[in-house]
Amino acid sequence: MTIDWIALLPAILLLWFPTPIGRRIRWQLHDVRHWFPSNFANTMSTWINWVDLLRALVGAWVVMHTAVRPGPQGNGAVVLQGSVLGIGVLMQTVRYWKGVVFVSPLFFLSGVTLALPGWEMQAFAVFVGWLFGFAAKNAHYVLPAMMAGLGAGGYLLNGFGLPLFMNIGLIALPLFLSILFLKVPAHLGAAGR
Repeated sequence: MTIDWIALLPAILLLWFPTPIGRRIRWQLHDVRHWFPSNFANTMSTWINWVDLLRALVGAWVVMHTAVRPGPQGNGAVVLQGSVLGIGVLMQTVRYWKGVVFVSPLFFLSGVTLALPGWEMQAFAVFVGWLFGFAAKNAHYVLPAMMAGLGAGGYLLNGFGLPLFMNIGLIALPLFLSILFLKVPAHLGAAGR
């Protein structure tokens, strides 16, 4: 395994330090009445979501394709890559403002998923996740559908492998945390104006 620290450190900065949340969104995160039903128009029009998608896409692409190169064994690189991305997802999911708030990082995880190897499978998973969310008019269906699409796409296109399981685990992390702490994750920009 080879590590390019000059590429890895900026990628860590992109992945580990979430975009600051403005006052309006912080207020929405603490008023549970504004979480349901998740309004996709507001979610799509919130600029912070698109910044999260872009920084996750760039950061994850650098980690997976430039900064950490697998050696002959390869597993150590996948563990390091998964750790860097997992900490990023954790930092994006758990926020603290007048108490702990869980945020469902739909855009962040879409960016991470699109940056991982096997773009056909990842694009299919992101498409399926967002399609189910839009069809159900509820953002809470995006991540489970994305995991199902990733599993089906992985099985049909490339077979199962360690990077695929890492990606499914990254998507499952916010869901697992919300179940573990019995909190429903909010969606940035999900509240009505």
